[in-house]
Amino acid sequence: LKEQLRRSKQDVESERKQLEDMKNAMETSKTAVAKNDKSWRS
Repeated sequence: LKEQLRRSKQDVESERKQLEDMKNAMETSKTAVAKNDKSWRS
């Protein structure tokens, strides 16, 4: 039972990390797009 708990906890941790990575990637692409917009307009 302890082993199962530990494994599910690890799963949750990796899930959270994946979400963080996705959020960071979206933020990065957003800023990249914003920068591109500025350079396009000028």
